[in-house]
Amino acid sequence: KSTGGEPLKMALTQMIVDQPTDAVEYIGKFLCEYVKKVEGEAARKSRFAELEQTVAAQDAAVAEAAALAEATKKAEGPSDEELQVEADLEKASDVPALYPAVLAAVKRQAGATSAYVGSKGSTAEGLPVVAFGAASEGCDMAGRIL
Repeated sequence: KSTGGEPLKMALTQMIVDQPTDAVEYIGKFLCEYVKKVEGEAARKSRFAELEQTVAAQDAAVAEAAALAEATKKAEGPSDEELQVEADLEKASDVPALYPAVLAAVKRQAGATSAYVGSKGSTAEGLPVVAFGAASEGCDMAGRIL
């Protein structure tokens, strides 16, 4: 009664409206169609739930890709430290005084153990040389000529 009562009541109601010649056959066909309809609705609901999960997963993947793109963009651009060093260099009248800050930034960003600054020149005989003017802490290249 709990599973068949409602569909049977619907079949009998429809049978009164349609007035078929064979009532038993009509009820049988109605109940078979009802079962197909209910099973189809269940399959549709199941498929809809699967699609909702797929959409949610795709939305999460899009959000993750956007976050990754933003992080990549930020990583490829200048860091706050680089921007500060650039700003200091633009307004500084004594650039060599900023060498320690510049070298420390280069060292951190390159993952190096030391950094140094040199200028290319030549000897009186015309041989090329590099004179190292400044070096990070722990590096003894300052004052050397290569």
